[in-house]
Amino acid sequence: MVSLKGALMTKLRLSDEGPHLVVITAHLDAHSLDIRLAQLKQIMTELVHKELAEDEEARIVLGGDLNIDSIHHAEAWEATKGILHPLESAMDKGAYRGPEGGRPYPVTHHKWDVCLDHIFVHGVAVDADSLQLHKWPAVFATPPPPTADDTEPVLVSDHYGASLTFVP
Repeated sequence: MVSLKGALMTKLRLSDEGPHLVVITAHLDAHSLDIRLAQLKQIMTELVHKELAEDEEARIVLGGDLNIDSIHHAEAWEATKGILHPLESAMDKGAYRGPEGGRPYPVTHHKWDVCLDHIFVHGVAVDADSLQLHKWPAVFATPPPPTADDTEPVLVSDHYGASLTFVP
């Protein structure tokens, strides 16, 4: 990989004769847009294009912390979508419906007004209103010592989990 952060892929066969479902989760570099875009190109070359060459009907879901803010950085977001073609942003497909006159993308981080986490799909139909964000509390074998800021539970991540419903 281009950096120490990267991607993990699994390929599932949902039926004996149907196409594969390829699920890729990624955590891209947090410091450099150039490195993030290079990582996306590498994911497309080494994972997505190879899978589509083997199975043109493969269904692909790519999601994770892309560290590319679709709310405030339109140019970087458009570059991301260009690199990830033929995958499409599930959020652009209407899976997130913000308030009237509101943001086109949800805030996915608990401290900053940003949308860094995304889900892209290919060959998969998405329920148009299904995007949900989750604040999953961490579960500890041994709870950490209390702090002065213990009004909120400790979350699994500083990012919210995102889920979608796919339709057959």
